[in-house]
Amino acid sequence: MTENSEPITGINPIDVFSKRLDIMMTAMNVSTNELERRTGLKRNTIAHARSGKTFVRSDTMVTLVNGLGLSMAQFYGAADVKLSIEGQKFVALIENEPTEEGRKKMLARIMDLYNMTNKFLDDSNYE
Repeated sequence: MTENSEPITGINPIDVFSKRLDIMMTAMNVSTNELERRTGLKRNTIAHARSGKTFVRSDTMVTLVNGLGLSMAQFYGAADVKLSIEGQKFVALIENEPTEEGRKKMLARIMDLYNMTNKFLDDSNYE
């Protein structure tokens, strides 16, 4: 840290990870049972990681992210995960929603819009 820089406060990396895990599992339609099968981790471990209420070891984080079929760079948005600029903005909006219920409602609305847009753009719907 440089002499004039301020420390970053108020950011809990576990909260960031758990919110992102919840969003990505919902967006990718991966259930806790499916992630358990893919990773070999126990259901409680996945639930605790998703809730953000307990410490998650870094190796467990990597295992969970890899279980989603993503790299850590993709999971945190530093690499291409085929999200448009609009999609990235939607993910950021969802991440800022404080409750799981609110995040799920926002994601459902976004998915509805996405599906309606695809239906509208699909030429086979027109004669």
